[in-house]
Amino acid sequence: MITTLSGETFLKMKNDLSFVIDFELNIFEHQSTPSPNIPLRDLYYLAANLKDLVKQETLYGPTLVQIPTPKFYVFYNGTIAMKDEVTYRLSDMFKKKVESPSVELIVTALNINIGHNKDLTEACKALKGYSIFVTKVRKYIKEVEAEYNSSHAISLNLMADNKDIMKTLIATAIEISIDECIQEDILKDFFTDYRKEIIEVGVHEYSFERHM
Repeated sequence: MITTLSGETFLKMKNDLSFVIDFELNIFEHQSTPSPNIPLRDLYYLAANLKDLVKQETLYGPTLVQIPTPKFYVFYNGTIAMKDEVTYRLSDMFKKKVESPSVELIVTALNINIGHNKDLTEACKALKGYSIFVTKVRKYIKEVEAEYNSSHAISLNLMADNKDIMKTLIATAIEISIDECIQEDILKDFFTDYRKEIIEVGVHEYSFERHM
């Protein structure tokens, strides 16, 4: 059962997926920036999900209400170095540390950049293809920036401050990366079918990443 929340999201794009399988509520997110605050965000997300899944009136009765077991994961593919696996805990955010917190939420962050978590990426064709694609995009962004800088004699700082220029360069890098992935049979059908959407989302994502 898909339980991904609807409504407005950051940058008007979804970077989360929630579903119930075998009585487990699995909540996955994608991040390109390490964030120790993810447990609190997931606590909000969990509460909203359970509110949709459980009828409020049943909570006041004598019968135990059973809920799916929550599990939280983050797929990380940013440029800041990170171990293959990092654990974030809600209790790490508490100002006052206690030995046995009354509330705890644990999130497992998995680095899916090329060279990390090889067993996972080899087992999942989509994750591996996505990681390869992101690596290509970052490579070509640097190359098209350097080429533009060389041909227009404009400083990198001024170029970075011009949003229209940057969006054009990022879109170019994404298009080159998509073409390469199709040629190399990396998620070929996906890139062929959703080329326009991937470019639009990619420009938003990489523009935001640079802004941050």
